Amino acid sequence: MGSPSPPAWQTALYGERRFDEAFLYIELPPQPCKTLASETGGALELLGLPAEGRPFRPHLTLARIRGRVPLEALREAVAALPSLDFGGFSAGCFFLYHSRPGPAGSVYTKLAEFPLSK
Repeated sequence: MGSPSPPAWQTALYGERRFDEAFLYIELPPQPCKTLASETGGALELLGLPAEGRPFRPHLTLARIRGRVPLEALREAVAALPSLDFGGFSAGCFFLYHSRPGPAGSVYTKLAEFPLSK
């Protein structure tokens, strides 16, 4: 008999009506994302890789805008949303990707898959 499947990792998506210079994103709930980031950082340090120096801000990037474009219409559309509740999802694993910048945008290569429960 095989080992039982790990329970799914539950999270909810919620937004903030905030724009960085060139990104539209919604933030993810801090826990368990911060726990995952901390455990990942600890594992990397054990391999001799340096820890990330920036504070961890769990988020999902919805749009990345190149160059200077007027954002007022987008800001107004987001401000008019009746709710910032974007639902939720269940995940049993996450993937490690390698991101390589290219002339037409970044190229992402999936390197590995990891379960979200022990």
